[in-house]
Amino acid sequence: MLTVKTYQYGKIYVLEFDGRICCNNSDIFATILQHTLQDNKIHLILNMAKVPYINSAGMRTLADVLQHTRAKDGDTKLVSLDELVLHIFSLIGFERFFNVYPNLDEALTEFNV
Repeated sequence: MLTVKTYQYGKIYVLEFDGRICCNNSDIFATILQHTLQDNKIHLILNMAKVPYINSAGMRTLADVLQHTRAKDGDTKLVSLDELVLHIFSLIGFERFFNVYPNLDEALTEFNV
C-alpha cells in the first residue's frame, strides 16, 4: 500500500511517500503527482525515505514530473532516498538530472521562492 502526506512551506510542496512503488500501485503514484501538477504546484520536494523500492513506471513518472516542473521554472527535488532506490538512480543515470538531498532542510534551503 502506498500512502502520501503533504506539507506546504510557502510556495514549496512536500509530498512524503510511504510504501513500495511497484506494478500494484505505480498508477496511484502517477495520479497523485499528476493532481499535484494540475494544481500548478511547481516547487516540489518528494520525501522518499519510506520508499524501499520504485519500479520503471515510477521512475518514468518522476522523469515526467521533473520535466514538467522545470518547464514552468520550478523544480522537483528528492529527499532521503533509500539505498536501493539510490542505486537504481545511479544505474540509470538519474542522479545527473535530479537534485537529491539527505534531508528535508537541505532541500528546502535550495529553493529560492
